[in-house]
Amino acid sequence: MSYTLALLIPISLILTYKGAGETFKGALGLSTVLRLSRSAAGAVIVATITALPELSSSVAAVAMGSSRLAFGNILGSNIFNLPLLIGLAGLFGEFEISSDIAEQSLFLIGLNVTIALISLITGWMSQGVGLLLLALYVVFLYRSLHGGGQTCEGEACSLKQSISSLVIGGGVLLLGSLLLVKTASNLMTMYALDAFIVGIVMSFGAILPEVAVSLFSAFSGEHDISVGNILGDNIITGTLVLGIIAFLKPIQVEALDVAMTIPFTIMFTAMMYIMHVKGWRVTRKVSLLMLVSSVLILIAQALV
Repeated sequence: MSYTLALLIPISLILTYKGAGETFKGALGLSTVLRLSRSAAGAVIVATITALPELSSSVAAVAMGSSRLAFGNILGSNIFNLPLLIGLAGLFGEFEISSDIAEQSLFLIGLNVTIALISLITGWMSQGVGLLLLALYVVFLYRSLHGGGQTCEGEACSLKQSISSLVIGGGVLLLGSLLLVKTASNLMTMYALDAFIVGIVMSFGAILPEVAVSLFSAFSGEHDISVGNILGDNIITGTLVLGIIAFLKPIQVEALDVAMTIPFTIMFTAMMYIMHVKGWRVTRKVSLLMLVSSVLILIAQALV
């Protein structure tokens, strides 16, 4: 039984890799067809796909009566994936923070400030707040999809092919990610490994598709897609996903939940904006600092 499970790991890794490649290819093609900027392609097209695990798990948590669990999952993953993914992307080569990425950073900062203020003042994420967040999601889509792309020429203009790559790639990517995490957690449970380690592996499943596509994009030199995917995923989970959850079932919020999550998200996002203003590049030293920060945040969350 354990050998069969172990065999599934390389299979799931191959599926994840292939799915990430097709998703990246589809996003690149669709951004050309629709004349979108690369950052918009990452923030909207790719991030919508990679946010699906967080959406499905959060809605499932609400259905089981654990809306606060879903709230914590969203805030927790947002502070962890920013330094982790930007740090990993920077290892594949230095890059600058574009003006589009800086604009997305400001939007994400404003979103987190809004969520924090409402939570601390009222102590609730009500249905009205859910509608507000869903409205902000529409605003985000409009701002992101408003021009800024390149001229569409030749084979790159195949809308059908681009959508096909996105659908197939996204499906294979999510399947590979789910299979990998499920197999790894089953092996750990079988060998009675520490429950905390098993929990880490399971929670990693929500951001694994995002990791795969971001790394594939960074390796291909398309850092705007990579970073756009990271910021876009955080914005989508903070507007669409959290908005749906709050609308379905109001969430009681504790001040500690906000204090231990949102300030970190704002800090790392503000760093992206400041780097753009100052003209600083994301170097390998900055990437290593981000990776160390993500590990420290993970440890801090485990100890709280």
